[in-house]
Amino acid sequence: MKFECSLLLLGSLCLPLLAQPNRDRQPFLDRPPRDERREPGERPPQLDLQGLGLNREQQRQIRAIQQADQTRAKNLREQLNQAQQSFRRTLVSTATDPQILRQFERMQDLQNQSARLRVENLLRIRAVLTPQQREQLRARYSQ
Repeated sequence: MKFECSLLLLGSLCLPLLAQPNRDRQPFLDRPPRDERREPGERPPQLDLQGLGLNREQQRQIRAIQQADQTRAKNLREQLNQAQQSFRRTLVSTATDPQILRQFERMQDLQNQSARLRVENLLRIRAVLTPQQREQLRARYSQ
């Protein structure tokens, strides 16, 4: 009974998403706040490293980190978009409850992979900074 109620609740929460014409939207819980949303094709906000006095080697290392992750991030975004579309189609189809849940779990897994990639990118960049630069960054973002 709990399972059926959970699935019914999940379906009722997802149906409004199905009615939206823009199928490439991010899932509700993964969206940035309304004032931080980007236009389609606009790059996500990056860590502001301006004013930290990065030397040329640090700049080179950070560029290399960001470039290395761009391809992986793009592939994850494409996979996530496909998984979201597949989930929506499965939700309104004659699929069984376990099939719907598998699609939902696949979508969650890709969202987690994407979030983890962002954190790993941040950690690799942070490792390039000196302790003083890290302190400057911490002070900037704690305001």
